[in-house]
Amino acid sequence: MCKPRVSLLSILALMLMGLVLSACGEATVTAAPAATTAAASSSTTAAATTVAAATTAAAATTAAATTAAATTRAASGTTAPPAGAPIAADRKIIRNATVYIQVNDIEQALTQLRALAVTEGGLVFQENTGVQNDQRQGAVLVLQIPSQNYERVITGIRTAAQKVIRQESSAQDVTEEFVDTQSQIDNLKRTELGLQKLVDKAQKLEDVLALQRELTTVRGEIEKRQGRLNFLDKRSAFSTITVNVTLPPPPPVTPTATPEPPKPVVAEPRTFGTEVNDAWAKSLRLLGRGITVVAQVVVFLWWLIPFLLIGFVWWRLKRITARRAESWQGKE
Repeated sequence: MCKPRVSLLSILALMLMGLVLSACGEATVTAAPAATTAAASSSTTAAATTVAAATTAAAATTAAATTAAATTRAASGTTAPPAGAPIAADRKIIRNATVYIQVNDIEQALTQLRALAVTEGGLVFQENTGVQNDQRQGAVLVLQIPSQNYERVITGIRTAAQKVIRQESSAQDVTEEFVDTQSQIDNLKRTELGLQKLVDKAQKLEDVLALQRELTTVRGEIEKRQGRLNFLDKRSAFSTITVNVTLPPPPPVTPTATPEPPKPVVAEPRTFGTEVNDAWAKSLRLLGRGITVVAQVVVFLWWLIPFLLIGFVWWRLKRITARRAESWQGKE
């Protein structure tokens, strides 16, 4: 019974040395080998007690190693750079910007911005436009640009604008998180390797199953951190620039003057002279209207004048003939 116990203590000692040398990782993950080792040696109560003590020591050692690693990274300069400082090529910086601009022609500005994004190796990630009376009144473009071309694209956007209303920029240094995640992945891979060796050496079925469960958990943690690492890498490789494009505001409308209300007419007192003047003016207006009517009738019926003259001459001749006939009859 002593022989298996000595082998177990040797394995625990080797694992503790590996955790101290890695100087990184999480206590819950690094404690997995100890826990699984305890599962593999669950045949005796003494072995289980030894494994639990070793697990506690491993967790404390790992936490101290993680703190020391963070202190070392801070001393080596992995914190965010001060404002205005040049960005090193190996740093992971996520840069975002929002620019509000005014242009005279929405369509022309959108064409220039699309061409600018493609020229600088980026793309138009999203485009939203507002239309009123069959004309674009504004647009929002979200550009994904390589981080090394960030400044050139910002300059190109400002050049295409008639007026830059506002610009908002932000930068997030994720270098420390990137390094930490990479270190955790390395440490988890070493743990995975150690668990795999224990699986290969295990003799009992329950020990193999317990170790396989722990191995699956460790591999899941590796995949999760690898996904975060890939996300940080891609986000820092490209910058997001949101451009809000609007037309200039319409000119102010000059208020029209309010017309003054008409002044009330005050009736003058009526006198005898006023009545006479009004009657004289009315009679002149009536006479003028009559003359106008007669003139219009004469002008309109001018073609009746010859017939009237002929009728008048015929009537006179008839009268004269009748009088002469009467005078001849009287003489007889």
